[in-house]
Parts: sequence; structure tokens; C-alpha cells
Amino acid sequence: MEASHVLVIHNEAAIRRLAADSISQERVRVSLASNGEEGLSLLERERVHVLVAWLDMFGIGDEFVRRAATIQPLLAVVLMVDKARIDAALQRAQPGPVQYLPAPVTKKELRSAVRGALERQVKRGPAPAGREEAVAGPGSACTATNAGTDRIIAASKAMREILHMVPRCARTDAPVLICGEPDTGKELIAEEIHRQSRRAAGPFVRIACGALRESDLAETLFGHRRADRGAETPAALLEQAREGTLFLENVAQLPLWCQVELLDVLQQGQADHARTHEGAAVDVRVIASTATDLHTATAQRAFSSSLYYYLNVVQIHVPPLRHRPQDIRPLAEARLATVNALRARQGAGGPCRFAEDAWQCLVEYDWPGNILQLASVVRRAALLADGEPITRAKLADALGEVVPQGDADCISVPLLGNLKEIERAVIEAVIQRCGGNKAAAARALGLHRRTLYRILQDEGGAKEEAMPLAFALDANAAGYAATACS
Repeated sequence: MEASHVLVIHNEAAIRRLAADSISQERVRVSLASNGEEGLSLLERERVHVLVAWLDMFGIGDEFVRRAATIQPLLAVVLMVDKARIDAALQRAQPGPVQYLPAPVTKKELRSAVRGALERQVKRGPAPAGREEAVAGPGSACTATNAGTDRIIAASKAMREILHMVPRCARTDAPVLICGEPDTGKELIAEEIHRQSRRAAGPFVRIACGALRESDLAETLFGHRRADRGAETPAALLEQAREGTLFLENVAQLPLWCQVELLDVLQQGQADHARTHEGAAVDVRVIASTATDLHTATAQRAFSSSLYYYLNVVQIHVPPLRHRPQDIRPLAEARLATVNALRARQGAGGPCRFAEDAWQCLVEYDWPGNILQLASVVRRAALLADGEPITRAKLADALGEVVPQGDADCISVPLLGNLKEIERAVIEAVIQRCGGNKAAAARALGLHRRTLYRILQDEGGAKEEAMPLAFALDANAAGYAATACS
């Protein structure tokens, strides 16, 4: 079992040593630093569980804590602050789990604070290779966790700007609405806001709104017990999220009556829980996500305007993967590392890697299924490669097996000449879209491979009058269709 590591920062050696003596115990290692920069340097080199420092002293301030949390996102921080300034310090929200102790502090108080921080670290778990989640119940549509999320990959400018917004959102309990296409990473951003908020020690309860049966909504969300369930009804999700964050995934999928009741409960701060005391206060922070344009849905009366205005205090738009190509390569590398680790555990052979010619294929593809589709393609390509380099051809084969899930994408083809020539132009455009892989192009077009080769080899054909055509890729059917333009 790994020993816990505590870092103490103070400019006076005597105080550093005194703090170290107070904290030191079996399986706890203490490191010392004389200033903020020295502490950050150590954080970059070694895993630290708890940071102990004195606020507003020798480079220790809000910016220092933010930088420390960026280096080690699961770091717990214990800050000593002068008693006269404790109220002002508490109003300055810090990213991550931060505990303030009024100075001067006794050995017992310091030891207790560090012990509590280490216990919370054990609950949160190690720095994750994947997401650690505790499911709330069998077949439940929600997930509860005490932090521990995947690191968000943000190589693109758009994602870096979103990460800059996260600490600002975490400073308050204001509702946040995260918009974007499915599988763009909205849940990870919600988890990161929770992790950097003052509620980080509380639960993060995820509700997949589309997975809840309408007949059970009132009971599941608010605790209105059905008569046929008796006394075994589980605690309502609002109760489970007490002192934490409630994440409403795909909030637009809630029925209108439930939207109205949810808004009433959140505004009143009260809920009538069947298994708890009457009128239990609802102490939750709400973050919602949507793949639907709620502004349009509100105008069409398909979504409650009041709930929309309540949730839309802070709005974060997560762009689809095709609009942030800089993120594709690091995301693919991260997914491949996960696949290689799984292959190693299963004894499936050596690690796979991408050949150089595969990267252009990855970046040029539109990824209508976003990150989930990317992960699926990487896994399939690694299976096809079987330990050999993943080439452009193998990647194109893997892409050809995937059914895109997005809106129709258009391709441009010349509309001059006869239908045979237009047909050939469409096929060549699809082949180019598939990275030169004719087998994948044939699958996308719904043709047998020999039929596609025959069309490409047929240079002749009777001349026919050209007609205006629009060619579109139906992303749901994964095939190209030609329709007459009006």
C-alpha cells in the first residue's frame, strides 16, 4: 500500500519542522518547501496527497492553489489563515477540496485536519485511469461518486477556454447548463465543476433523464412513495445529492409536468420526502446538460420556459469533435493507451500504435458520434491490427464498420455530364471520404465491392440528359442518397 504524502510549505524552517513532527505518523511521509515555487516544483515531480500551507505568505494565494490543482487535480489543501481574515478567505472559493484553519493552530488541530484530508483522499480513490463510480442501485438511472474523474483533454482553444470557465463556475452554487452534441464530454465538465467546488466532498449524483420511467419519476426524484412499494422505497435522488451536486443529463427528456415540479422543489428548497422528515431542505447544486436547443424548445413549448431560465444562469457550449481537430490525436492516444492496458491484462499480445499515415485519416474524419465513436473506432482498429501498427488502411476499415449518428453531411460533386459520370463522381467522393478505402466506400454506398469496381472501370455508357441532383450522406443510414432538387 502506498504511503500517504504530505507537503508542508512555510518560510521558517522551525515551523516547517514543527508541523512535520505534528503530522508524521506511520505510513505518512512529509516533504518540506520554503515557498510556493519550490512547492509547485515538488508537485510536478512527486505524487502528493495533502498540501499544508499558510495563506497570503510567500507566494501562497489563490493563483498558487489553482496551479497546484492543475498539476495534481486530486490534491487536498489545508490552508492556515489569520483569524481576523478567516471570513474573507472563506468567501474566496478555491478549486478542489480546500480546508481553512484559523491561525495560530495547535498540533492537535493540524493533525486532525490532515487526518481528515487523508481519509477523504481514501474515499475519493487514486488518480483514475478510468472513471470510478459507485452505482446508486441495481438498474438505477443515476450514478453517485465522490469525485475522481477522467482528466479532460483540452488541446484545442475551445476546450481550453471551457476549462478556464470551470473554476469561475465552481466558485458559486449557481446552476450551469452544458450544451452540445451527444458524447462530447459534457458529463466530464460537470464532474470537474463539482470537483473544484466547495461541494467536492459531497456526492455527485448523475440522473440520466431519458432512462427514468415516467411512472417512477415522482418517487425517484422527489420521494413521493407509491402505495404498492411499501416502506422499501429508496431515498429520493434529491436526498442522495444533499450537500453535493445533482447532474441532470439530457434534461430536455424530462416530461413537462416533472419539469414544473422540479423547478418548484428547487426554488422552494423543500421536498416532501416519504422516508425522511417532512419538508427536508434541498441543499444541492444543479448542473444540467442537453443535446437539444432548449431556446427553440422553449419557444415551441416543448420545454418549460421557467426551468430553462432557472438552469441557464451559466451556459457552457461544448463543440463537437469535428470542430476541434486538435483534440483528436491526444484523445485517440489516450483511448489507445487504455486499449493496450486491457490487452496486456488479457494477454492479447504486444501494444498497438498508430502509424504516421493514420493520423491524417483520424483528423479528416467528421466524427458524427464524437468521443464515443472515436473510442469505438480505436478499439476496433487495435483489434484489426492485432499488435501491428495501425495503418491508414486498417483505420479506414474500422471506420467503415461504424454507423455515424449525426445530421446529414453534404458532399460536392459536378452536375455536368450524364448520369453515369455523376454516379462515378459520387463514388469517387465517397472513396476520398473513406480515406481511399474502396471496401469501406462500397459498404457506405450499400454496394457490393465488385459492383463498385465495375462502375469505376466502366468509362463508357450511353449519354443521358443531366438533371440537377443533390447528393447527401444520410448519417443515420450510413449511405449516400441522390434526390432531385426542386
